[in-house]
Amino acid sequence: MREIRFTLQLNLGESYIHGTAGIADGVSYSINIQQANDQSIILPRDFSNIKEFNQAAISFTRHAGDTIALISRLEIGQGDIIQVYINDDDVLLALAKDLPIDMSLQLKQEDKTNDAAA
Repeated sequence: MREIRFTLQLNLGESYIHGTAGIADGVSYSINIQQANDQSIILPRDFSNIKEFNQAAISFTRHAGDTIALISRLEIGQGDIIQVYINDDDVLLALAKDLPIDMSLQLKQEDKTNDAAA
């Protein structure tokens, strides 16, 4: 398992959350968080070194100090933006009410053989 941590500076848009996500080495990416039918996170092509992972446990830390956690499908995109799609309106509303200041990803490789046996 591997962890990636981002420092967030977010704003509330019309129906989404957007801003920047910075990592420890000083690199920043645009980030967009919005509602969708399928829960997923798409990382920029700079993260192609983690292609072996296909699932992420995402933890958002908010200004109040509490954490909102969710499990998401993980993809590496072709662009240079972080896209977070959340399929739970209550989670998105909670994030919008108290914008997160930190996001950490625990990367995992989902074992598809166990899913097939179930």
